[in-house]
Amino acid sequence: MKPCIYCWGENRDAARFCGHCGQPFTSDPHRRPVSEQENERPEPSRAVATLLSFLWPGFGQLYKGETTKALAFYIISIILWKVLGAMLLRGVFVQPLTSLVALSSLTAFWIYGMIDARRGTGGKAGRHFSPTLEIVTLSALGIIVVSLLVTPFIFQEITARRQLEEMGIPYTDAAFVGAAENGDTAAVQLFLATGMNPDTRYPIRRPALMAAAEEGHTETVQILIANGANVNAKGSEYQTALMLAAERGHTATVIILLHNGADVNVVDSSDNTALTLAAKNGHTDIVRLLNETKVRE
Repeated sequence: MKPCIYCWGENRDAARFCGHCGQPFTSDPHRRPVSEQENERPEPSRAVATLLSFLWPGFGQLYKGETTKALAFYIISIILWKVLGAMLLRGVFVQPLTSLVALSSLTAFWIYGMIDARRGTGGKAGRHFSPTLEIVTLSALGIIVVSLLVTPFIFQEITARRQLEEMGIPYTDAAFVGAAENGDTAAVQLFLATGMNPDTRYPIRRPALMAAAEEGHTETVQILIANGANVNAKGSEYQTALMLAAERGHTATVIILLHNGADVNVVDSSDNTALTLAAKNGHTDIVRLLNETKVRE
């Protein structure tokens, strides 16, 4: 009889496998059990984990099998990128401090994602680097990747401002609202590209959308709405863009405003609605459109 070196169960001398634990008999006393060998997995590569997190925070953690942490990194990075994107669309030079905070937060988080992905990994890559050098290297990588994402927005803003200067148009609220009022779509698009708020007012209670709608500049109205202008913003005497377009008889503009959610029931300071203003001025086509909209509602 011979004992098994794994479970110490007694077996016949001719036995090739232990009848108690199933392990094979071997002349190598240091050989580990088959079950341990089968359960072994290669250690995640530090270089691969870092590279994946460099591409996007959370990918390195997912590679290491840390699913919950990977999901958290991914969601947070999406939120930070959306916040930064919103700041950039509003203009780096319009909101410099807020944009800087958003950019710094995203960069720091990107760097932390790479550092966290390297923890608990193996492989030759990175073993000969000091912790300080690793942090410096990863910081540089984080700054590079975020800069590559942000540069197009900054370049677009700088280019748009330069083009406005070449056209002799000052970068002011009055010039923006004036461009909308004149139906200068090229200038309006350049202002928006610099981060100008589409709801900018000049004078105080007159939004750019109302200025464009009052003059019947349908294309300008579409551009402003596409860039987030409030279709139901109220100006002086509590009138809206729809009221002014209906009063002036700009049918195409009224259609665009209605399709984008303009409220037909708004009442101004004189108890007029878009419908009553159109009727008073004899714009029968607009009256019909507004009545049809009220019926659908």
